[in-house]
Amino acid sequence: MTDASDRMTKRARVNPYSARLYEFPRRIILFDDREHDTLRVREKVAQAERVVCELGSGSGSHLTELAARNPEAQIFGFELRYKRAVRTIERAQRIGLENATVLRTNSFDLGQIFPNQSIHELHINFPDPWERRRSHKHRMLSARMLETLQVVMAEGALLSIKTDHSENFEQFLELVQSSAAFELNFHTRDLHQSPYLARNIVTEFEALFLSQKLPIFALQANFSRAFGAPGSLLE
Repeated sequence: MTDASDRMTKRARVNPYSARLYEFPRRIILFDDREHDTLRVREKVAQAERVVCELGSGSGSHLTELAARNPEAQIFGFELRYKRAVRTIERAQRIGLENATVLRTNSFDLGQIFPNQSIHELHINFPDPWERRRSHKHRMLSARMLETLQVVMAEGALLSIKTDHSENFEQFLELVQSSAAFELNFHTRDLHQSPYLARNIVTEFEALFLSQKLPIFALQANFSRAFGAPGSLLE
């Protein structure tokens, strides 16, 4: 038995969707062999007109809509959950989308996987806020992530954020506003009562929060080295 098949068997005992990951070898990249799978991603990037990423893509409703709206682009979703990764590619295949790929790895691996200046659009929607102070280091809306984005984002690339967590939003908004490398296009503390709603794609979590009558916090910004040399945002 190979190492990969042995891992598959062990995972299947815990979660039946773990075995199903291997049904989509071209569409779900597992990083069992990190060097080889990183090269696979970079080959897709090299052949793409545009590259779009979503960190924490869930069951894929937002990711597949991005793929449908951007047929010329390669769309990559970062998602660790087995079932969500499988459901995303099932959804993409059901509606005939060939340009969506799920990367089953941590979102903070972004800088090791993608070439410098290769991402043209990046979405972070409703990330875990990691409420406890000792867990803040895991937050995606953070100085750590913003520094990574300054390396991998192409000139003029779009950064789009949505969250239901007011504290994390305000902290990240301040980071973006103070960064010399990002120009804020807009921010709102209630997206669905704002003039910025027209091109919004409602995510699964967004629909849930709307049903609870909770406001959606959102911002979009463009990256450019012309705004100033990227610097460290970490203390």
